[in-house]
Amino acid sequence: MKVYNTIFERHDIKKEGIISIGFFESFHLGHQKILNELLRISKEEKFENYVLTYKNLPCKNPDKKTVLDLNTRIEFIKSLGIKNLILCDYTPEFSSLLPDQFINLLKINFDIDDFVIGKDFNFGKDKAGNVNNLIKSNSNYSIIEPLYIDNEKVSTSLIKELIFAGEVEKANKFMGRNFFIEGIVNKGQQIGRTIGFPTMNIHNNDVIFPKAGTYISKTNIKEKEYFSMTYVDDKVVETNLFGYNEFHYNFKIKVDFLKKIRDNATFENIQELKKQIERDLQTTKQYFGI
Repeated sequence: MKVYNTIFERHDIKKEGIISIGFFESFHLGHQKILNELLRISKEEKFENYVLTYKNLPCKNPDKKTVLDLNTRIEFIKSLGIKNLILCDYTPEFSSLLPDQFINLLKINFDIDDFVIGKDFNFGKDKAGNVNNLIKSNSNYSIIEPLYIDNEKVSTSLIKELIFAGEVEKANKFMGRNFFIEGIVNKGQQIGRTIGFPTMNIHNNDVIFPKAGTYISKTNIKEKEYFSMTYVDDKVVETNLFGYNEFHYNFKIKVDFLKKIRDNATFENIQELKKQIERDLQTTKQYFGI
């Protein structure tokens, strides 16, 4: 996949292009529906396909945490078969572009005259641009209807609400994959190890965390997957792996969240905590059938 880091430079393009535009924060099934239609049309019409997305959130709070970090969004876009990615910084210069200026930059610099967009798609300064601007510019366009699952419109805002509520099963259904958190294993307080439940601890300051609690999970280490049980609060992810006894630090793991077991609780003593963890462990084993 070829990556362009600005919309403002002209390129020697040999082939007419078609594009989809969005932040694709959660890369949910609705996003995939749009991009699969982009791929279908580009193949049928022999167009060069493009996706335009942003390095940072197009909002007043650029440091707000997201469902997926930038590198993961790029990998997911690439995995679908997208050939070209226009990766833009949401700078004051970019955000001040009027809708017609935005369209003209794509036409002039990338020879893009065809758009595949969601029904609620807006663009340009203050999100003032819509399909009427595409009509005005004589651009071709395909509007993709929203995706509904169980009578609910699939959207990133809904998915984030579900994750914050601990409803990861439902969020996973809307994304077509498991919600996950990646991070580098670091040394924790090692309380779990003293009571027979050693954990790997990770932090990630770029992505959202689910509601604090204990979850059934799967953990990927060096391309091998393990059943696991994971505790989360607002700062750390602590995962207890089944059948894995090597505990080192400074390597990456990926924790997939499958189902919430319970909310966080306080305990009178270590023995009460240990009894609850043992109950959580049995719940997790029953889920996996082990």
